[in-house]
Amino acid sequence: MTEPNNNNLFYMRLFNASPDSPALDIYINNKLYASNFKYKSFTQYFSGQPGTYNIQIYLAGNKNTLLINKNLDFYTNNIYTIALIGLYELNTMNIDIIPDHSRTINKNYTYIRFINLSPTSNQIDIKLNNTLIISDLSYATETDYLELAPKTYDLKIYLQNTNQELLILQNPKMLLSANKIYSGYIIGTYNQNSNAMQILLPLEGATYIKF
Repeated sequence: MTEPNNNNLFYMRLFNASPDSPALDIYINNKLYASNFKYKSFTQYFSGQPGTYNIQIYLAGNKNTLLINKNLDFYTNNIYTIALIGLYELNTMNIDIIPDHSRTINKNYTYIRFINLSPTSNQIDIKLNNTLIISDLSYATETDYLELAPKTYDLKIYLQNTNQELLILQNPKMLLSANKIYSGYIIGTYNQNSNAMQILLPLEGATYIKF
């Protein structure tokens, strides 16, 4: 795999969305791609020839403790986020393959989808500027892309059909710029005694990687 600079390839980045995971080392085809990789971390995008790749995840600095060993297929002209999800302490850590979806975008608008990677969140509702836009978003699922006017939005996330807000930062502001594609990754944990849920808003590779 190389830096993204060619056509007829695929592109991928790694994302640690497991809220209680220790630091990790991630190998792809026996080559180290992410060292001491911690919760909420992303790698840059890498490119590679399409095919089957072996991904192995270890505790950082300890190749005797293999946590995940999977073969994944990647296809030409696709962009992927490979997310580590689930909970380390409950032995539910897994890999979720999240593709960027190719689309023609209007440069005068902004685009965003939401992806629920919070393993304890159950179904959630999402409001922008106090308008319900997403209902019943379950764990490890994603919404369609929303085409919006570029501006700052007030974001609220609730337990489904309740007034219980879930984010650590109540009513965070999202500045969404024109001609950009975002993914809103909802991460962290929630229960009756604590709330450690957050949202991350990285640009998708489809914003700037062109085939």
